[in-house]
Formats: sequence, structure tokens, C-alpha cells
Amino acid sequence: MLIPGMEEQLNKIPGFCENEKGVVPCNILVGYKAVYRLCFGLAMFYLLLSLLMIKVKSSSDPRAAVHNGFWFFKFAAAIAIIIGAFFIPEGTFTTGITTKIWFVTVFSNYSLHNVFDMVGYDQ
Repeated sequence: MLIPGMEEQLNKIPGFCENEKGVVPCNILVGYKAVYRLCFGLAMFYLLLSLLMIKVKSSSDPRAAVHNGFWFFKFAAAIAIIIGAFFIPEGTFTTGITTKIWFVTVFSNYSLHNVFDMVGYDQ
């Protein structure tokens, strides 16, 4: 727990943090693992959108309408994927050094891509 008292507040909500079948334990909903799960869900959503946009050349392409519109469905899909990420078994996000190396590699490559993209933006 990174936030003191957060688990106590979540336990006060009836039927939310009980360890019954089908209910998510509160320790999964807060802390650094929750951040990993949220970021994983958003990364998968944007990966899905980027795969959908491959070979789109102009805004007259029907897939370009998905990129420029359909906001309700995109928000709903992003939220559904994020919620789904919280139901991935615990061992997947905490397997040790391999997962940490993967997260650092992806973040570093993304950051370098952004830096080089900004440098070439004026040209």
C-alpha cells in the first residue's frame, strides 16, 4: 500500500473488497501494481488503435473515421481493457527481473522515440 488508509476506506464500501468469489481484493486496486495494470491496459488499447491504422493513407479511408470519431466506443473499449487488466493473475506482473526489464526497455524506447520525433519536428 502506498497510500495509508486507502484500504480502510475501500473496505467501508459494502461488497467491494470482500474476498468472496468474483470480487477483486483491495490490495490489487492500490499501489504500484495498480499503476502497472492501468498502464498495461492503456498500452494495449493504443496498440490496438495503431494496428487498426496501418496503411491508412487519407482521411477518406473508412478506418480514418474510427481514428477521428467514435469517442464513446473508444472510451468504453479503453475502460474495458483497463478493467480486464485487473483480472490478469498476480504472477504475470510480479515475475521478477524479466518484467522489470521489459517495462524499462519499452519506456526507454518510447522516450527516445519522442525525443527524436521532437528534434525532427521543425524540418
